[in-house]
Amino acid sequence: MTTYLDNEIPQLEDERLKEVLRLTHHAYIGALVCWTVSSPPSSDFMNLGVIYPPESDQDLPGNHIGFWSAFNGNHLLLQEEWDNGNHEEILRRQQEEFSARLLESERKEKERLAHLGMMSLKQFRCEKFFSRWEEYMKPKIVVQKSRRLFRSTIDALIDLGDKPKKQHVHAHLKLLIEGFNVLQQQYRTLETSERDDICQHLSDLCYVLKLTDDPVILFEQWEDL
Repeated sequence: MTTYLDNEIPQLEDERLKEVLRLTHHAYIGALVCWTVSSPPSSDFMNLGVIYPPESDQDLPGNHIGFWSAFNGNHLLLQEEWDNGNHEEILRRQQEEFSARLLESERKEKERLAHLGMMSLKQFRCEKFFSRWEEYMKPKIVVQKSRRLFRSTIDALIDLGDKPKKQHVHAHLKLLIEGFNVLQQQYRTLETSERDDICQHLSDLCYVLKLTDDPVILFEQWEDL
């Protein structure tokens, strides 16, 4: 990320496009912001051309990895505010904003779980699993196979009846996660964020099933992603 911050579209000759942003806001001590972006740019991306960094910065290692949606100007805006504002006032305001976001997040999660708790397996089966992956996953068949894994598992759980034995439920959940292990061996596309998504869907499935087991422990017991 560079130090360019302006309302105007920059010219390629602008030196600010070649200067790597160094962070000193909050607890940072001159940290460089070098991103490795693992997804294609968004549809509104404006291609200005190729910008070559100075020779001294050409071998800098990437210290952030993420999707294009996470690659934004937050660090640049924070640094600009930190350089020109009152640090105590900034920290106080940010703490208030964080507390408000946390309360809102907790409220939404409570509503989400209440909705899940009223779902049947047949209703849960209609959820659009792994929708986020559609934006970037290659090959696309990984998304299709992942959804098929979840839905076939739910079908098998439905076939167990209204009061299945826990060991039978566990057996199908184990097969589900082992199916993702096989997918990873085939395509090598399931990284940390995808692993988190799989674990979240498994957690939701366990919630619908009203299982008392910790889904994270179940997932880590069987996964090999």
